[in-house]
Amino acid sequence: MAEEDSGDRYSVESDDNRDDEQAFWDRFFESLKPVKQEIDYAKKAISSSFIGGGLDTAAQLMDDASDAADAVTRRTAELTYSSILRSPAAVVILMILVTATIGRDAMEFEHQINGDVEIYLPDGADSTELLQQVREQWSTDIFMLYIQTDNAIADPSMRGTENITHVE
Repeated sequence: MAEEDSGDRYSVESDDNRDDEQAFWDRFFESLKPVKQEIDYAKKAISSSFIGGGLDTAAQLMDDASDAADAVTRRTAELTYSSILRSPAAVVILMILVTATIGRDAMEFEHQINGDVEIYLPDGADSTELLQQVREQWSTDIFMLYIQTDNAIADPSMRGTENITHVE
């Protein structure tokens, strides 16, 4: 024992029979024994008192409630699965009704859109009159697209032609 105390307790020695890591953990757990003994003593004191009895009763009640909830949940799941497997048509009908209820608003959305382009054009403008002439001659309508961008080329001389019908 005197040889062990004279040197560093955590360094590897030349003796192959000694495991420094094992010695470290042995000393570590040996130093924790008084703490463990005090905790065990406190547990015994509490469990032997009326507080321990109350805790045991509360724990038993919690276990019983948990078991009852588990049984109810399992039974409900079993009944649900068996009813689905017995009558899949009822499930399909239920899903169709839910889908129709949710999709009802989507079906009415097309009535909120006005397809007349004239409401977006200024009154008495050349474009409005031109559109009316086009509608008289053809049974088709036009599509107008307006794009506004914040990254347009600022210098007009660097831009292309503004007339989209102009051919270079």
